Amino acid sequence: MGPVIKHAIKWLEDNENYKPEVVVILQAPTPFVKQEHIQKVVDKLLNSKSDVVYTVNEVDYTPYWMQKLLKDGVNDKPELLIKDFDLKNKQGQDMPKIYRPNGAVYAAKTDILLNWDENVPLNLPFKGINTRVEIMDKVSAIDIDTYFDFMFAEFIIKNGIQ
Repeated sequence: MGPVIKHAIKWLEDNENYKPEVVVILQAPTPFVKQEHIQKVVDKLLNSKSDVVYTVNEVDYTPYWMQKLLKDGVNDKPELLIKDFDLKNKQGQDMPKIYRPNGAVYAAKTDILLNWDENVPLNLPFKGINTRVEIMDKVSAIDIDTYFDFMFAEFIIKNGIQ
């Protein structure tokens, strides 16, 4: 995505004598994004003195219980992914709310994008970049990457949920 955005900005400068202050990026596989989501992201970018704003949504399953499997020769040995969290007497509803970037909408200042290392995801908070997020509902954040995702999106449309 990075080289394409940088090329578009440079093309606008070279051919239209125009350098946008802000660039908004919409991802094609998130068809339920509404105009209001885009507007909220842009408004937050402009009003919060941020460099980048992107959309997130709450995750269904707490990562504090997630595990990776270590190979120990014969069997897979489970190990907590997040080791420094006290799980004692914690139930799912007691865990901190966790959000994931959903790739639906990004807005960034042009200078940030021009200096952006495209090998690094734009939707992560990095030192030196003033980053904010806009929370989306789960349905609007549906990202169609698999056939199952497509079928789920079709179900949403057919049942008038969105």
